[in-house]
Amino acid sequence: MKKGFTLVEILGVFILLGVIALIAIPSILKMSEEYEYDAFVESAKGILRAAESFHAENDYENFPVGGLKIDDNRLNIKNKEQFEDGLVIYDENTQKFELQLITNGTFCVNGSKDNLKITKGNCDTDSSCFEFQDNTILKYNVNKN
Repeated sequence: MKKGFTLVEILGVFILLGVIALIAIPSILKMSEEYEYDAFVESAKGILRAAESFHAENDYENFPVGGLKIDDNRLNIKNKEQFEDGLVIYDENTQKFELQLITNGTFCVNGSKDNLKITKGNCDTDSSCFEFQDNTILKYNVNKN
């Protein structure tokens, strides 16, 4: 008498493994995306803390009027190479820092510490979202579509 598995039994195991994979993969991908989102939020908050530190080190004066680009060496940001572009602005009226068009290619963040707006995808750079003065961007308005 021969011992072993029949072709039907082997196919049944493969079908069962396929069903388990179809159920598990979407959950794993969703958890991975949530982790990426949470990490991006924490990175955005870290950028704000770096801007606050820079401002404090300079006796709360002379923050560049046009803001600091995210890759500026004066901002002590860990892993700044993960960001593709963006700007940190200090609003003298509200005395708050704002993140503008900061993206890592997957997510985009705009807003202040109390009101971060994070969207999936690259930042929308529609010119109607900007306020210009002498070809210089003064502010990015996140409320326009």
